[in-house]
Amino acid sequence: MIKIVSTTACLVFLSTFCVSYLLFDNLKAQDEEKTIDSLSLDNEKARLEKLRDSLNRNFKFRVGKISILGGIIELNVPPHYKYLDATQSQELHTRIWNNQGTRSPGAGILFKANFDPVDPNVWATEISYEKVGHVEDTDASDLEKSDLLRQIRDDIHELNEQRAKNGLPEIELVGWAEKPRYDPSTHTLYWAQELKFSSDDSNVLNYNMRVLGRNGVLNLNIVGNMADFEEIKHEAELIRRSFKFQPGHRYEDFDSNIDEIAVMSVAGLVAGKLIAKFGVWILFVKLWKWLAAGLLASLPFLRKYFKKN
Repeated sequence: MIKIVSTTACLVFLSTFCVSYLLFDNLKAQDEEKTIDSLSLDNEKARLEKLRDSLNRNFKFRVGKISILGGIIELNVPPHYKYLDATQSQELHTRIWNNQGTRSPGAGILFKANFDPVDPNVWATEISYEKVGHVEDTDASDLEKSDLLRQIRDDIHELNEQRAKNGLPEIELVGWAEKPRYDPSTHTLYWAQELKFSSDDSNVLNYNMRVLGRNGVLNLNIVGNMADFEEIKHEAELIRRSFKFQPGHRYEDFDSNIDEIAVMSVAGLVAGKLIAKFGVWILFVKLWKWLAAGLLASLPFLRKYFKKN
């Protein structure tokens, strides 16, 4: 009887020991996996920081007064901002930010001084110019009456068909973040859109300003997260005032004897008619939406581009 009890006790002990050992071994393996994952994440962060340092060393930002667009516009970079010229912006826009299927900024990008191009919280102003002729503003008072939202959605539907062929995510216009309005004293058109990309959870803000000139339109497109709306709205007028058409190129310099009238109206600018004619200059994907995929996918290019560092 004593032997049977002893044998049973031994079996119970051995079973308990085995279970405990297996549990300990499993927990140890999980800890090792967490350590490996943590090290991998730390290594990835270190690589991104190294890339950030390389980008900031190689990109040459400018401040002060700068003549852009062949002397049509003078930019007086606001305090606490910095400007990246057209050539460098194109490199940033297409090769590093991986914005395929959209037109790169034709005249540079304006950043806040405390942001860098790979900051996940960055918002920036894309600068471009379209020589479309003199846009008459006689229909500006009809902006509220026009069915602009429907027209833009129709244009985006058309655009998505082309994006799908190129393997790019679809764009959805959620609605106005700010309804279109026109300021005749500065010849500036304002509106803001909330956009959603099918590949991402967070929504994008496009805060648009169109400043009319003698023979074309200055496009200032501020792109950020919807969470940045109040800050961007507050900063927008400061940004707009930083750009001035030079004498001879101002809206009031129009000469009906020699200058051409644009085929689109003020409402046409909002409705996206320039998309169909000139490309997608009002829509480009926000940085954080492709930071992991786009930036890391660009590592071979970045290593080659910055190997001297």
